[in-house]
Amino acid sequence: MINNVYLKESTLEKFKEMFQDNNPKGIQITSFMELDSYHEFLKSISSASFRKNEVRDMHSFFEAKPKALKFFNSSEFISFASKITGKKLKKAECSLRMFMKGCYTLIHEETSKAGLEFFFDLTPKWNKKFGGQIAYLAYDGSKVITPQYPNTLILAESGRSYAKYVNHLAGSEGRLIVYGKLK
Repeated sequence: MINNVYLKESTLEKFKEMFQDNNPKGIQITSFMELDSYHEFLKSISSASFRKNEVRDMHSFFEAKPKALKFFNSSEFISFASKITGKKLKKAECSLRMFMKGCYTLIHEETSKAGLEFFFDLTPKWNKKFGGQIAYLAYDGSKVITPQYPNTLILAESGRSYAKYVNHLAGSEGRLIVYGKLK
């Protein structure tokens, strides 16, 4: 499923350097899945059943856990993430999240525990005026806003990110993301 170009040892070494050099530690990888695999993945999640997940002072979004997410617990993905982060990872806990008008996440002491997280963006087209961007707080206090592209993986230190509030301009549009924590 992972783009074969990214599985080469030389590429993985470059990714590892980039991950370590960024503030906060992280990397954004576009065209993460092979195109056929990506379309197959989209098809496999198309009938996902979402439920509202809301804790007012922490987050509000819609969430589903389709079987297709098992890819993120595969040895292929875990090994890939381990090589980039330099950590011996064993598993991922993840869900499919839909951010509609009024949805957001906040940095909160319960969610800001050290570790690693990933976002896999599935949104085909998103207007940044809608909000909903993934933002990271750098150690110097500045913000890093990640651009939105479909089939893009963000792998980063956890506890330093949040999804900006999706405002009224989004109307009935939604942003679809796989979010996970790596252990």
